[in-house]
Amino acid sequence: MLFFFTNRKKMKEKIEIKDLHQSFGPKVVLDGIDLTVYEHEILCIIGISGAGKSVILKNLIGILQPDSGRIIVNGVEFTGADAETRRAILSKYGILFQGAALFDSLNIYDNIAFGLQKKIYRKIAYGRLSLRCWKTSA
Repeated sequence: MLFFFTNRKKMKEKIEIKDLHQSFGPKVVLDGIDLTVYEHEILCIIGISGAGKSVILKNLIGILQPDSGRIIVNGVEFTGADAETRRAILSKYGILFQGAALFDSLNIYDNIAFGLQKKIYRKIAYGRLSLRCWKTSA
């Protein structure tokens, strides 16, 4: 399914990156990046090695703290937020790191479904265990 949006002004801003700067020693990786991701938008970040793609994502999930700039998620300031606010924002993220993190014999749908199935089976198993414990103690 493809979505084509012509009037972003009416769409809700989900992630806003404003004037983001990140350096590692003398190496400037992000130099005033501005980016807005809108509700229902699919975004792909493409660039050469060392361009800052991973650095943007690491700032979005709090692994790195930017030298300056702001990250706003669903209207809530993420940069400089307290631990509880950061946890609330991060609880809405799904993160998958590259490098041996996927089954190369499965397509992307099946890789994602595998993790979801594992979580569901774990809940079912805990539920059954709790039920057995309750039955034996009753």
